[in-house]
Amino acid sequence: MSSPAVDINNLDLLNELVEVDGNVDAEQFFNPPLADDGEHEVTLNMGNRGVKAERQWEGEGKARKRSGAGFLNIHLQLKGVKDNGEEGGTVAFDQLTTIPMDTNVGRTTRAHVVFDLAGFPLQEKSLGGLMSEIQLAVAQKPKVKAVTRWEAQVNTGTKDAPKYETVVQGQKNFPPLLDKDGNDTGRFNPEVTDPKSGQVVRAQVRVVKYGRA
Repeated sequence: MSSPAVDINNLDLLNELVEVDGNVDAEQFFNPPLADDGEHEVTLNMGNRGVKAERQWEGEGKARKRSGAGFLNIHLQLKGVKDNGEEGGTVAFDQLTTIPMDTNVGRTTRAHVVFDLAGFPLQEKSLGGLMSEIQLAVAQKPKVKAVTRWEAQVNTGTKDAPKYETVVQGQKNFPPLLDKDGNDTGRFNPEVTDPKSGQVVRAQVRVVKYGRA
């Protein structure tokens, strides 16, 4: 086996040390802790799926197709606000739409309500205009209060026609997380087993309510 190539101009680099913690839980590296249930002050950031214009589904079964009214799908990443006012880690992801619905306060959309609470009421009527408004608002990282809840679901349908059923909801209803000696850590294990299918599913942090920051 040949030795790795060494840049003779940087031989001193090989003497530099790599400082790491010796007691890092390698499994937890790929399973970071979820945000606790409750209210969090967060900033709105664009998620990796961005804002997309789509059509609503129409029809049933094999005749089902996207031929309905147009709407915007907005994928948001909610980042926590630290005590010093700086932006922290991810609290949750959420999907907003501009699909109108009749509510106790009138006909509106989830997107209109959330951006109004964030201090950026949407005024445009066209999907293109709304998309521009939303992108400009998110670029300013507006703050809101978000109430979250752990929820684990299993898909009892298919990939093309999913049907989700809730296995457990509410952080304190998940199994207690024990340390290596079997002692209760005061935290909860986000992974649960669906009693019907035997499938192991992991909790997701769901946003159940927004408020003004």
